[in-house]
Parts: sequence; C-alpha cells; structure tokens
Amino acid sequence: MLGAGPHVQLVVVVSGRIAGVTSASVPSLRELWPYAETPLRRTRQIVGDVAVLIWCVLWWRTANGVRDRVLGLQGAGQRAESAGTGISERLRSAGNAVDGVPLLGSKLAAPLRSAGAAGNDLADAGRSAQAAVATTASALHATMLVVLVGLVLAWWLLRRARWTTAAWAARRLRCTREGLQVLGVRAAATAPLGTVGGALHPHAGGGGMDQHTLEVLGSLELDRLGLRRPPRS
Repeated sequence: MLGAGPHVQLVVVVSGRIAGVTSASVPSLRELWPYAETPLRRTRQIVGDVAVLIWCVLWWRTANGVRDRVLGLQGAGQRAESAGTGISERLRSAGNAVDGVPLLGSKLAAPLRSAGAAGNDLADAGRSAQAAVATTASALHATMLVVLVGLVLAWWLLRRARWTTAAWAARRLRCTREGLQVLGVRAAATAPLGTVGGALHPHAGGGGMDQHTLEVLGSLELDRLGLRRPPRS
C-alpha cells in the first residue's frame, strides 16, 4: 500500500542522480545490495561483473607474461657482463704474473691491464643493458595494468556505485506516494521522450503532469533500475 510517510525528509534531483536524506542515516545491507530485484536486470549485472572479472584476470596474466618475455632479453646483457668480467679477471691475473719479470715486467703488464679495463667496460655495458631491459619490462607491465585493468575496474566500480546509490534512494522513495512522484520527476528529466509521452497521453490533458502521471513515471524508473514496483491498492 502506498501512503504518505514521515521518514522521507528531503530528496534532491541533480544531474539525473537522486540523493535521499532520511531519518535512518545508515542504510541497511539490504538497501545497499548491489544487484537488482528483477531477474533480467540482475542477470545482466551478474554477467557484466563476471565479464569484467575475466577481462581483468586475463589481462593481468597477459601483462605478467609480457613482462617475463621482455625480461628474457636480459640474457644477452648477462652474457656480456659475464664475458667482460672473465676477460678482465684473466688479463689482470696475467698482468700481475708478468709484472714480476725483471726489466720487462712492468712494460708487459701495462697492456694486459689496459685490456682488462676494456673487459670491465664490456661488463658495465652488459649491466646497463640488463637495467634498461628491466626498466622497459616494468614500464610495459605497469602500463598494461593501468590501462587495461585499472581503467576498466575504475569504470566498472563507478557504474556499480552509481547504480547502488540510485537503487538505495529509489528503494526508500518507492515506499511513499510522494517518493514515487519524485522518482517520476527524475524519469521525466532523464527518460526517452517516447516513454514520457506515453505516460502523459492517457492521463494529461495538456496541462502538464498530474500526480498519477508522476507515479506512472516513477514506476517506469523503478523498472529501469530493476526494482520491484510497490503494491497498489
């Protein structure tokens, strides 16, 4: 039964969104249930949630795979580092060995040590290549996660939060005739013109919307949100 109730104190319709202020400031879990009451809308929401979940998991795994493949390119840098380190150590050891030769030792050791320094340069180049590959892999991984997972999750969470907020307000407003009329005002502002015209034609004689028309539009708004209409006497 629809009837006036004192618990609805203020309802504001702003940019097509409803904000309701009631004496019960803390909504119940039932009022914040994130799924519709009608089977069709609820099924669509569940399918959409599962699709987003699958999308995010697939792209998360893909991003990890891309990162691992790019990191695999570090092998060339690792081999260069290993070769440079080995050359440097062997030439340094050889230089130390000939350094003790009388008269010619220092002259023989100098070019060997210079060649060992070139080995160090090769090792440094290998380490730099590995660092560049690691940076590239991290950047690709982060970019894929942000663009393909983060943005989709943010879009999905925003849509679900907006629906949950609107459904919470609508669940409270539908309990009274005045609240249903407020839903009708929102529907009149956001619904397609054909829907509004269909509700106006049988009940309005060119003088605007009467209370019954607003209640009809309010019921259509509940249908759009996937909420059950209140019982009528």
